[in-house]
Amino acid sequence: MDQKDVMQLLVCRDVQTASTANATGTMIDAYDDLKDGEIVVTNPHNIVIGATEILTDVLVAKYGFKFIVRKGTFLLHSDLIKIDNIRSVVGLADVAAAAQLSYIGYNGVSGAIEANDNVPYVPRFNMDFRDRAGQGQEVILDGVYKSLASAKASDITIGLIQSLDNMMSRANYDEPIVFNAICNVAVDATYDLTNTSTVTQGSKVFSVVTNLTYNTAAGTLAVGDYIRFAPTLNGTLSLISSVYEVKAISGAGPYYVTLDRPIKEPSGAWTDAGNGIQVIPAATGDLADWGIKCTGQTRKFEAGKWRDSVVQFEIGLNASFGDTTVTYDTAASHGIGTYNQIAQLEWELKGNMGLVYAADYLQPAFTLVADHTATTAMYDQIAISWFDDKPTNPVDVSHSAKQLILAAVTGFATTEPFDLVCDALTALGWNLTAVAV
Repeated sequence: MDQKDVMQLLVCRDVQTASTANATGTMIDAYDDLKDGEIVVTNPHNIVIGATEILTDVLVAKYGFKFIVRKGTFLLHSDLIKIDNIRSVVGLADVAAAAQLSYIGYNGVSGAIEANDNVPYVPRFNMDFRDRAGQGQEVILDGVYKSLASAKASDITIGLIQSLDNMMSRANYDEPIVFNAICNVAVDATYDLTNTSTVTQGSKVFSVVTNLTYNTAAGTLAVGDYIRFAPTLNGTLSLISSVYEVKAISGAGPYYVTLDRPIKEPSGAWTDAGNGIQVIPAATGDLADWGIKCTGQTRKFEAGKWRDSVVQFEIGLNASFGDTTVTYDTAASHGIGTYNQIAQLEWELKGNMGLVYAADYLQPAFTLVADHTATTAMYDQIAISWFDDKPTNPVDVSHSAKQLILAAVTGFATTEPFDLVCDALTALGWNLTAVAV
């Protein structure tokens, strides 16, 4: 029995040089004619065609054309597509996914957490994401900090982040939001620690090789001072870089500096020349405007097991925050053509290749063409919609709508296999400037 209303997906890897068989007039009759992940356009007899032949081949005119992709030791064939039955051909360029970025109080430009004495600060995060089954989930999580009699914004900010970190670490799923303390003290490379610091991500303690001088040796780090870390090892500091409070100092060359919470920045040797660590003296930091940087995370993904999901959230503040503002800086986005999306779609459409019982242990193992070793890869896509003009069965004589998605790793150049596909489809009069080169 024929299938009706079918979608197929063919994934192409970054094959930079076409195989010798990828030439017009050549028959593809064995998997090793192509490189793994390579795509070609052929007539019904598996003869490779190009921008000229797709318009002149008599077999294409009568029966249509198709695409062939090599997957390991197999050749995957699309359905035959009659030119006159094509409804649309759309090129879709990749768009990177984005994490939600929001701020409570200071946001790198303006704002501040309002300091009020002897009151409970309770921020509430209403989070939306997909669960393992792909269903929408809503979770509400709170943090709490009771301010002191002489409240300081620095204490409130750091206390809240400690509470929020503890709450997130007890959740029964991946940490959905990462919190960082920030303040408006100007970035100043002269306030870097003079000597190399050895940092271990996830530890509250880092070491400094000899002494704790900073500001060209004019100052010495002390308990109560603050440390600002760049987001990358020896990277560039900014006003939205993480700030920690120094809680204890021990040792005497090396010195061991204990911070208020585990360090979230990368492990390694942070040097004075790298300008990635800045000391903020206590007196300066206590007078600053403070804020909490909230960054949503991409959740765990594995095709067929964990759905592609990014965390979106809304922030609520109780009355203790007073006039503290919330800034929604960057909206969360799944992006277009990410590895997660292509891998998940490839897995879901495997039933259209005959692997219809996903839980059947007798079913052959399914491997993705989407490269799991390159999960940061992005894919350009071409979506072809057409109809099959043969009746699907004796009773229902309506046409079967079909769709084929071709996905190729972004970055292909002229004369590479996927570009040859674009050339052939463009010859049919379809505009693929979004993806063609």
